[in-house]
Amino acid sequence: MFGSLAPKLRDMGWQSLIPIMAGEKSPAISGWQLYNTVVPSDERFDAWTRLNAKCGIGLAFGPDHVIGADLDFTAPDKAAEAHRIMEETLGATPLIRVGRAPKLLGLYRAAEGLHVDGKAFGGFEIYSRSGQCLLHGIHPVTGQPYEWPEESPEHVSPDDLPVVSQEQITLFIKAMGPLREDTINHHSATVRNTGRTATWLSLFSEMTTPRQMIEASCAGVIGVGYGARHFTMQAVVTALVTRGVAPAEFQAEIERAYFATLDAQEAHKRRHAVAEAARWADEKIWGGSISIPPVSLKIVW
Repeated sequence: MFGSLAPKLRDMGWQSLIPIMAGEKSPAISGWQLYNTVVPSDERFDAWTRLNAKCGIGLAFGPDHVIGADLDFTAPDKAAEAHRIMEETLGATPLIRVGRAPKLLGLYRAAEGLHVDGKAFGGFEIYSRSGQCLLHGIHPVTGQPYEWPEESPEHVSPDDLPVVSQEQITLFIKAMGPLREDTINHHSATVRNTGRTATWLSLFSEMTTPRQMIEASCAGVIGVGYGARHFTMQAVVTALVTRGVAPAEFQAEIERAYFATLDAQEAHKRRHAVAEAARWADEKIWGGSISIPPVSLKIVW
């Protein structure tokens, strides 16, 4: 697929294309995050068409100035409402990708100066200058090809996409608030269960900045007994990464809280624990796009 179709997409203006492992969502190359900032060279791209000819085709967000609104709702009524909100606030786009319905991804073009604070918002994501998406490939769960019900990237270039302004992005995130809160089970999460990621996502839903989330996480880690500390640390790290907070933003502070009451020998044994938790969460949630390299929460063109 990559060998035959990727050159056609590149001719249409899709520049930051990368090969994706067949039947999976993960890139087939290491260090792919580089292409969130630079376009693959012609030599590198040509090599991929030969060596990764059967791979799927992914787009590394960034160089093409493409915004991806990924609606991850599985309940039909919520999925329909999320789609309505997307079109009402961001506008209709000809490029809507469906892998496992009713989930969908809408592609737009970023206005000059657009910034997005964070990436994951609970039930939906906004991709802009980090992460990647599949343009063509086989969905790992359904075993079927990803579909473009209206137009497809072979016929629509990034320059042809509807332009999204800062005001539209802000309205979109605000309008999605009720769906987001319900998605992370805000009302059923219990503060007592500090080792559950869902608990921290629920608490984070009331916070507006990464700094508030990090400070609450540190207080939670240092405030529990020794036996619960490791699981609490893992939960807060996973929740922070899920919300799109880069490990570079929180790792040192979480480590200080985590090691606060450990003796020197125990702290030495666990010195990589926070970093390992961040890498695990990053790989599971973002395919490695946050941890290596770290990305800023404020994404600006």
